[in-house]
Amino acid sequence: MKPKRIQIRGRTEVFQTRADGEREEVSSSKLRQRLHSRVFERHTVLDCLKSGTPKEIKLAKQIRGGGELCLEFDKATKQLWIVTKFEIDRLLNKKEQELLVEATVGQWSDGIGTDFADQCAAETGLFVDLLPFLDDYDATCPIVEIT
Repeated sequence: MKPKRIQIRGRTEVFQTRADGEREEVSSSKLRQRLHSRVFERHTVLDCLKSGTPKEIKLAKQIRGGGELCLEFDKATKQLWIVTKFEIDRLLNKKEQELLVEATVGQWSDGIGTDFADQCAAETGLFVDLLPFLDDYDATCPIVEIT
């Protein structure tokens, strides 16, 4: 049986600090593109699932690998996305998929996501909000793709 992949994607916002100390949104696609392919490997969503609630631990046993937070720049939309991919041996049922999405979004907004944003800021001077509040996008409902 060919392993499957489930990918969870969410839009981000990128900021830089102005000379007066205030943050301003980065509209330059060139600056956003500098963050493409950055991966946070110190901790993964899968690691968190393995040490989580009994339901999360059970779900973690269904996942072969993955769970890293990665930034991807989409040249067509000029948007920077947070992407987390998992390798699975079988399709997850609806409740398992919902739990995986919930755990992933939770890590984007806190925990691993905070460490990743801090790392990006220290290395590039750009702050990435992995769970932004946008008028045209609900960050709590990411795009889920199964391949």
